[in-house]
Amino acid sequence: MTEESRAQEIERRLAEGDIVVVHQLHDQFEEEQICQALDQDDIAHEVRRSYETAFSFLFRPQRGYGVLLCRATDRERVETLIAALAASEVEVSEP
Repeated sequence: MTEESRAQEIERRLAEGDIVVVHQLHDQFEEEQICQALDQDDIAHEVRRSYETAFSFLFRPQRGYGVLLCRATDRERVETLIAALAASEVEVSEP
């Protein structure tokens, strides 16, 4: 029996429905904010970035910055937390 890599495990668990893509991330700052909130609530999660090369930060990824994965059982909690974070952001209006 061969041992599966982390990427293979995630693909398998996504196919089985054990974990789900819960949010598409727009940038590193959003990732940090959301992950910090999830860590504070002890919600298991993982980020899969859309780019993997040394120079990819120079180009805007076509698929966004990345995606946030979580357990299917935690999906509602994560969506609620992300919505609360988005609602708490103060929008700056131009004078």
